[in-house]
Amino acid sequence: MNKVKRFQNILATLLLLIGAFYIGNYYGQKGYEIQIKKNAPLVKIQNRDQFADEVDFALFWQVWEQVRARHLERPFDPQKML
Repeated sequence: MNKVKRFQNILATLLLLIGAFYIGNYYGQKGYEIQIKKNAPLVKIQNRDQFADEVDFALFWQVWEQVRARHLERPFDPQKML
């Protein structure tokens, strides 16, 4: 009885896969497309932090200079640091 149940499960799965393939093929041949852009959802972000228009890189360059000065491998290659 176990073999019959297993065969039924395999057959049902196979039929579902074949059906899904043919449905996809049918709609693909007909040129059916989902219109996502037409009814795009509106996304609004509230309570977000305001970013500064100008960024101060002074601290970054101080740390960069310290890393360059204390780097163990010589010569220092800045491209590898990025």
